[in-house]
Amino acid sequence: MGYRIAVKGFEFNTRYFSIMDVVDIIKLDFSDISDKDALKNIIDVARNLKKTVIAYNVNSRQAYDCAKELGCQFKQGTYIAEAQSSSVSRLDHLQTNFFQLVIEVTKDEPNIDTITEIISRDVTLTFSLLRLVNSAYFALRNRVRSIKQALIVLGLGQLKQWIYLLSFRQGTGNTPNELIRISFLRASFCSELNQFIPDTPVSKSEAYLLGMFSTLGILLEVPLEKSLEELSISDEIKNGLLYGTGITGTLMKLVRNYEKADWHGVMNCAAQLRLPYNLVSQKYIECIDYVNEIWNQLMIPYNLGTDDETSDLSDE
Repeated sequence: MGYRIAVKGFEFNTRYFSIMDVVDIIKLDFSDISDKDALKNIIDVARNLKKTVIAYNVNSRQAYDCAKELGCQFKQGTYIAEAQSSSVSRLDHLQTNFFQLVIEVTKDEPNIDTITEIISRDVTLTFSLLRLVNSAYFALRNRVRSIKQALIVLGLGQLKQWIYLLSFRQGTGNTPNELIRISFLRASFCSELNQFIPDTPVSKSEAYLLGMFSTLGILLEVPLEKSLEELSISDEIKNGLLYGTGITGTLMKLVRNYEKADWHGVMNCAAQLRLPYNLVSQKYIECIDYVNEIWNQLMIPYNLGTDDETSDLSDE
Protein backbone atom coordinates (compact mmCIF):
# COMPACT_ATOMS: atom_id res chain seq x y z
CA MET A 1 0.00 0.00 0.00
CA GLY A 2 3.03 2.28 -0.18
CA TYR A 3 3.90 2.53 3.53
CA ARG A 4 7.52 2.75 4.61
CA ILE A 5 8.48 0.35 7.40
CA ALA A 6 10.79 1.26 10.28
CA VAL A 7 12.34 -1.18 12.73
CA LYS A 8 13.27 -0.04 16.21
CA GLY A 9 15.93 -1.67 18.39
CA PHE A 10 17.96 -3.48 15.72
CA GLU A 11 20.21 -6.33 16.83
CA PHE A 12 22.57 -8.68 15.00
CA ASN A 13 20.44 -11.82 14.90
CA THR A 14 18.37 -13.84 12.43
CA ARG A 15 15.11 -12.33 13.64
CA TYR A 16 16.11 -8.89 12.34
CA PHE A 17 18.02 -9.91 9.23
CA SER A 18 15.07 -12.00 8.04
CA ILE A 19 12.88 -8.89 7.67
CA MET A 20 15.47 -6.52 6.17
CA ASP A 21 14.03 -6.95 2.68
CA VAL A 22 10.81 -5.17 3.71
CA VAL A 23 12.34 -2.64 6.12
CA ASP A 24 13.13 0.89 4.87
CA ILE A 25 14.32 2.56 8.07
CA ILE A 26 16.41 1.48 11.05
CA LYS A 27 15.92 3.50 14.24
CA LEU A 28 18.75 3.55 16.77
CA ASP A 29 18.44 4.57 20.42
CA PHE A 30 21.00 7.27 21.31
CA SER A 31 19.98 7.66 24.96
CA ASP A 32 23.13 5.67 25.83
CA ILE A 33 26.15 6.35 23.59
CA SER A 34 28.77 4.69 25.80
CA ASP A 35 29.21 1.86 23.26
CA LYS A 36 29.84 3.93 20.14
CA ASP A 37 31.39 0.98 18.29
CA ALA A 38 28.17 -1.02 18.53
CA LEU A 39 26.18 1.89 17.08
CA LYS A 40 28.75 2.31 14.30
CA ASN A 41 28.55 -1.36 13.36
CA ILE A 42 24.78 -1.20 12.99
CA ILE A 43 25.02 1.97 10.90
CA ASP A 44 27.61 0.36 8.64
CA VAL A 45 25.30 -2.62 8.10
CA ALA A 46 22.38 -0.29 7.38
CA ARG A 47 24.40 1.57 4.77
CA ASN A 48 25.43 -1.66 3.07
CA LEU A 49 21.78 -2.67 2.94
CA LYS A 50 20.83 0.82 1.67
CA LYS A 51 18.60 1.55 4.66
CA THR A 52 17.84 4.97 6.13
CA VAL A 53 19.12 5.46 9.68
CA ILE A 54 17.29 7.57 12.26
CA ALA A 55 18.85 8.39 15.62
CA TYR A 56 16.18 8.81 18.29
CA ASN A 57 16.37 9.89 21.94
CA VAL A 58 18.90 12.52 20.87
CA ASN A 59 18.40 14.44 24.10
CA SER A 60 21.84 15.93 24.68
CA ARG A 61 24.59 17.72 22.80
CA GLN A 62 26.81 14.66 23.20
CA ALA A 63 24.19 12.39 21.62
CA TYR A 64 23.71 14.88 18.79
CA ASP A 65 27.45 15.10 18.08
CA CYS A 66 27.72 11.31 18.14
CA ALA A 67 24.81 10.85 15.72
CA LYS A 68 26.31 13.45 13.41
CA GLU A 69 29.75 11.86 13.57
CA LEU A 70 28.36 8.41 12.75
CA GLY A 71 26.44 9.78 9.77
CA CYS A 72 22.80 9.28 10.81
CA GLN A 73 20.62 10.82 8.13
CA PHE A 74 17.90 11.94 10.55
CA LYS A 75 17.80 12.77 14.26
CA GLN A 76 14.95 13.21 16.72
CA GLY A 77 14.84 14.13 20.39
CA THR A 78 14.42 17.02 22.80
CA TYR A 79 17.83 18.48 21.97
CA ILE A 80 16.87 18.91 18.31
CA ALA A 81 14.00 21.29 19.12
CA GLU A 82 16.22 23.33 21.42
CA ALA A 83 19.00 23.47 18.84
CA GLN A 84 16.64 25.10 16.33
CA SER A 85 16.98 28.35 18.25
CA SER A 86 20.46 28.77 16.78
CA SER A 87 18.90 29.44 13.38
CA VAL A 88 16.60 32.20 14.68
CA SER A 89 18.19 35.62 14.27
CA ARG A 90 15.21 37.92 14.88
CA LEU A 91 11.45 38.09 15.20
CA ASP A 92 9.91 37.51 11.78
CA HIS A 93 6.33 36.81 10.83
CA LEU A 94 4.95 33.94 8.82
CA GLN A 95 4.61 35.77 5.51
CA THR A 96 1.43 34.15 4.21
CA ASN A 97 -0.26 34.85 7.53
CA PHE A 98 0.93 38.44 7.39
CA PHE A 99 -0.33 38.93 3.83
CA GLN A 100 -3.76 37.71 4.86
CA LEU A 101 -3.74 40.24 7.67
CA VAL A 102 -2.78 43.05 5.27
CA ILE A 103 -5.59 42.11 2.90
CA GLU A 104 -8.16 41.95 5.71
CA VAL A 105 -7.35 45.38 7.20
CA THR A 106 -7.47 47.05 3.77
CA LYS A 107 -11.04 45.94 3.11
CA ASP A 108 -13.78 48.58 3.13
CA GLU A 109 -15.29 46.89 6.19
CA PRO A 110 -12.63 44.90 8.04
CA ASN A 111 -13.95 42.11 10.23
CA ILE A 112 -12.54 42.36 13.76
CA ASP A 113 -13.19 38.65 14.42
CA THR A 114 -11.28 37.64 11.29
CA ILE A 115 -8.38 39.93 12.19
CA THR A 116 -8.32 38.48 15.71
CA GLU A 117 -8.22 34.94 14.28
CA ILE A 118 -5.35 35.74 11.89
CA ILE A 119 -3.22 37.37 14.59
CA SER A 120 -3.95 34.57 17.08
CA ARG A 121 -2.30 32.04 14.74
CA ASP A 122 1.10 33.73 15.00
CA VAL A 123 3.02 34.10 18.25
CA THR A 124 5.17 36.93 16.85
CA LEU A 125 2.19 39.01 15.75
CA THR A 126 0.46 38.44 19.09
CA PHE A 127 3.58 39.43 21.00
CA SER A 128 4.10 42.59 18.93
CA LEU A 129 0.46 43.67 19.26
CA LEU A 130 0.24 43.23 23.04
CA ARG A 131 3.59 44.92 23.59
CA LEU A 132 2.45 47.91 21.52
CA VAL A 133 -0.93 48.35 23.21
CA ASN A 134 0.55 47.99 26.70
CA SER A 135 3.33 50.50 25.99
CA ALA A 136 3.63 53.88 27.67
CA TYR A 137 2.19 55.50 24.53
CA PHE A 138 -1.33 54.35 25.41
CA ALA A 139 -0.87 54.74 29.19
CA LEU A 140 -3.73 52.37 29.98
CA ARG A 141 -4.88 52.09 33.57
CA ASN A 142 -5.52 48.34 33.17
CA ARG A 143 -3.27 46.16 31.07
CA VAL A 144 -4.68 44.50 27.96
CA ARG A 145 -4.50 40.70 28.08
CA SER A 146 -6.37 39.52 24.98
CA ILE A 147 -5.95 40.04 21.26
CA LYS A 148 -9.50 41.28 20.66
CA GLN A 149 -9.28 43.79 23.51
CA ALA A 150 -5.96 45.04 22.10
CA LEU A 151 -7.54 45.58 18.67
CA ILE A 152 -10.40 47.57 20.19
CA VAL A 153 -7.95 49.79 22.08
CA LEU A 154 -5.78 50.28 19.00
CA GLY A 155 -8.61 51.15 16.65
CA LEU A 156 -8.73 50.50 12.92
CA GLY A 157 -6.66 53.54 11.92
CA GLN A 158 -3.74 52.77 14.21
CA LEU A 159 -4.07 49.05 13.46
CA LYS A 160 -3.40 49.80 9.79
CA GLN A 161 -0.40 51.95 10.71
CA TRP A 162 0.99 49.17 12.91
CA ILE A 163 0.63 46.60 10.13
CA TYR A 164 2.21 48.89 7.55
CA LEU A 165 5.16 49.45 9.89
CA LEU A 166 5.52 45.70 10.32
CA SER A 167 5.55 45.28 6.55
CA PHE A 168 8.82 47.24 6.35
CA ARG A 169 10.36 44.85 8.88
CA GLN A 170 9.61 41.76 6.83
CA GLY A 171 12.92 39.99 6.27
CA THR A 172 13.81 36.65 4.80
CA GLY A 173 11.56 34.70 7.15
CA ASN A 174 14.33 33.15 9.24
CA THR A 175 12.02 32.02 12.01
CA PRO A 176 11.40 28.27 11.59
CA ASN A 177 7.75 27.88 10.61
CA GLU A 178 7.53 24.79 12.80
CA LEU A 179 8.11 26.88 15.93
CA ILE A 180 5.18 29.12 15.02
CA ARG A 181 3.07 26.07 14.26
CA ILE A 182 3.96 24.50 17.63
CA SER A 183 2.97 27.69 19.47
CA PHE A 184 -0.32 27.79 17.53
CA LEU A 185 -1.10 24.17 18.44
CA ARG A 186 -0.15 24.62 22.09
CA ALA A 187 -2.29 27.75 22.31
CA SER A 188 -5.33 25.99 20.84
CA PHE A 189 -4.87 22.93 23.06
CA CYS A 190 -4.46 24.99 26.27
CA SER A 191 -7.52 27.13 25.58
CA GLU A 192 -9.69 24.11 24.75
CA LEU A 193 -8.69 22.20 27.89
CA ASN A 194 -8.89 25.22 30.18
CA GLN A 195 -12.66 25.52 29.86
CA PHE A 196 -13.07 22.04 31.40
CA ILE A 197 -10.73 22.63 34.37
CA PRO A 198 -12.69 23.23 37.59
CA ASP A 199 -11.82 26.50 39.38
CA THR A 200 -9.33 27.58 36.74
CA PRO A 201 -7.84 30.99 37.59
CA VAL A 202 -7.47 32.11 33.95
CA SER A 203 -9.83 32.78 31.08
CA LYS A 204 -9.87 30.89 27.80
CA SER A 205 -8.03 33.74 26.05
CA GLU A 206 -5.36 33.82 28.78
CA ALA A 207 -4.90 30.05 28.48
CA TYR A 208 -4.41 30.62 24.76
CA LEU A 209 -1.53 33.00 25.55
CA LEU A 210 -0.06 30.38 27.91
CA GLY A 211 0.48 28.01 24.99
CA MET A 212 1.28 30.74 22.50
CA PHE A 213 4.13 32.26 24.52
CA SER A 214 5.70 28.95 25.55
CA THR A 215 8.08 29.21 22.56
CA LEU A 216 8.79 32.91 22.95
CA GLY A 217 12.22 32.49 24.56
CA ILE A 218 13.44 30.40 21.62
CA LEU A 219 12.00 32.83 19.07
CA LEU A 220 13.70 35.83 20.70
CA GLU A 221 16.89 33.93 21.57
CA VAL A 222 16.72 35.10 25.17
CA PRO A 223 15.67 33.39 28.41
CA LEU A 224 11.89 33.03 28.60
CA GLU A 225 11.83 35.16 31.76
CA LYS A 226 13.48 38.02 29.86
CA SER A 227 11.04 37.79 26.96
CA LEU A 228 8.03 37.87 29.29
CA GLU A 229 9.24 41.12 30.84
CA GLU A 230 8.01 42.82 27.67
CA LEU A 231 4.44 41.66 28.29
CA SER A 232 1.89 42.41 30.95
CA ILE A 233 0.28 39.04 31.48
CA SER A 234 -1.22 37.59 34.65
CA ASP A 235 0.99 36.12 37.35
CA GLU A 236 -0.75 32.78 36.84
CA ILE A 237 0.45 32.66 33.23
CA LYS A 238 3.97 33.84 34.08
CA ASN A 239 4.37 31.41 36.97
CA GLY A 240 3.02 28.56 34.86
CA LEU A 241 5.50 29.25 32.06
CA LEU A 242 8.54 30.07 34.19
CA TYR A 243 8.19 27.81 37.21
CA GLY A 244 5.54 25.24 36.25
CA THR A 245 3.48 26.13 39.32
CA GLY A 246 -0.26 26.23 39.84
CA ILE A 247 -2.98 25.07 37.50
CA THR A 248 -1.42 26.81 34.51
CA GLY A 249 1.93 25.11 35.18
CA THR A 250 0.26 21.71 35.33
CA LEU A 251 -1.66 22.49 32.14
CA MET A 252 1.58 23.39 30.36
CA LYS A 253 3.22 20.20 31.63
CA LEU A 254 0.29 18.19 30.29
CA VAL A 255 0.71 19.75 26.84
CA ARG A 256 4.47 19.12 26.79
CA ASN A 257 4.00 15.54 28.00
CA TYR A 258 1.48 14.92 25.22
CA GLU A 259 3.99 16.19 22.66
CA LYS A 260 6.60 13.75 23.99
CA ALA A 261 4.09 10.85 24.17
CA ASP A 262 4.73 10.61 27.92
CA TRP A 263 1.36 9.01 28.64
CA HIS A 264 2.12 8.42 32.31
CA GLY A 265 2.91 12.11 32.70
CA VAL A 266 -0.24 13.07 30.77
CA MET A 267 -2.40 10.92 33.04
CA ASN A 268 -0.85 12.41 36.18
CA CYS A 269 -1.39 15.98 34.98
CA ALA A 270 -4.95 15.22 33.82
CA ALA A 271 -5.75 13.76 37.24
CA GLN A 272 -4.38 16.86 39.00
CA LEU A 273 -6.50 19.09 36.76
CA ARG A 274 -9.52 16.78 37.18
CA LEU A 275 -9.75 16.29 33.44
CA PRO A 276 -11.02 12.99 32.00
CA TYR A 277 -8.21 11.34 30.07
CA ASN A 278 -10.44 10.60 27.07
CA LEU A 279 -11.37 14.31 26.92
CA VAL A 280 -7.68 15.26 26.71
CA SER A 281 -7.13 12.87 23.81
CA GLN A 282 -10.27 14.06 22.05
CA LYS A 283 -9.33 17.74 22.35
CA TYR A 284 -5.78 17.10 21.14
CA ILE A 285 -7.05 15.38 18.01
CA GLU A 286 -9.54 18.20 17.41
CA CYS A 287 -6.81 20.81 17.81
CA ILE A 288 -4.46 18.90 15.51
CA ASP A 289 -7.16 18.79 12.82
CA TYR A 290 -7.95 22.50 13.27
CA VAL A 291 -4.31 23.62 13.20
CA ASN A 292 -3.47 21.38 10.23
CA GLU A 293 -6.41 22.77 8.28
CA ILE A 294 -5.34 26.35 8.96
CA TRP A 295 -1.67 25.54 8.39
CA ASN A 296 -2.27 23.88 5.04
CA GLN A 297 -4.04 27.03 3.90
CA LEU A 298 -1.15 29.19 5.10
CA MET A 299 1.38 27.06 3.25
CA ILE A 300 -0.33 27.66 -0.10
CA PRO A 301 1.63 30.38 -1.94
CA TYR A 302 -0.40 33.54 -1.49
CA ASN A 303 -1.56 35.24 -4.69
CA LEU A 304 -2.87 38.78 -4.53
CA GLY A 305 -4.49 38.38 -7.92
CA THR A 306 -3.98 40.37 -11.10
CA ASP A 307 -1.63 43.28 -11.47
CA ASP A 308 -4.59 45.66 -11.44
CA GLU A 309 -5.88 44.24 -8.17
CA THR A 310 -2.43 44.50 -6.63
CA SER A 311 -2.13 48.10 -7.83
CA ASP A 312 -5.52 49.03 -6.36
CA LEU A 313 -4.55 47.47 -3.04
CA SER A 314 -1.29 49.43 -2.94
CA ASP A 315 -3.11 52.67 -3.73
CA GLU A 316 -5.45 52.10 -0.81
